[in-house]
Amino acid sequence: MLPMLSFNSLNLPSNRIPSDPNDWPDAATTSIRSKFGERHLWHPSSSGGHHLSTRELEPHRSVGDPPLDEILDALSLEGGLGAGTDLLVLAHRAAAAPPAARTPSQTLLAAFLREHSAVPPWADWAQLERGQEVFLAYAPAIGLSLYYRSLIAGFSIPKIAAVIRSTGYLSPPSRPDQVLQRLLDTGQLIAACVAYGADGLRAGGEGWTTALHVRALHAKVRR
Repeated sequence: MLPMLSFNSLNLPSNRIPSDPNDWPDAATTSIRSKFGERHLWHPSSSGGHHLSTRELEPHRSVGDPPLDEILDALSLEGGLGAGTDLLVLAHRAAAAPPAARTPSQTLLAAFLREHSAVPPWADWAQLERGQEVFLAYAPAIGLSLYYRSLIAGFSIPKIAAVIRSTGYLSPPSRPDQVLQRLLDTGQLIAACVAYGADGLRAGGEGWTTALHVRALHAKVRR
């Protein structure tokens, strides 16, 4: 059997808990917690870790995407969006309009497009391309982990399942073929971000465009 086909997503280094507490990040505050059939080391943020308590996490659940939320609010005041409206098309039209003639939503759309067309100073295109190559080299194992481990486990969490039920995105009334198409859409986003080289992540590239479309879709769904 090929090594990639014998990949065991249940036996990853990140899931292995050292038997000696001295090897834990902070033996005094780190503990083993079991949730949804999984055991993990819990290193709280209060002692320098990355795990947030329910009290710390809850306020973040109501935070969406403020820039796009503001744009959608402005568009709603100007008549709303049609079912098939493409926000990127609207943003390009807004950027082409004279600043003095722009509506409030167009001013926000033009600023949004300008911000996301600029390359951050920390961007390292060579490093990004190396990351894409690593992803593509291990894509079969990564795909198995995503579709048969992380998605199933994630959708078992009640608060995530509640979102799925409320949107009908991956649950009834969506038909099985619609659910399959939406999972394929996720694969399309991944492919767009890794299959075209670093240039695909530049403004106007396939990955850049697809990522912003997905971001806009999520903003619309939250409403």
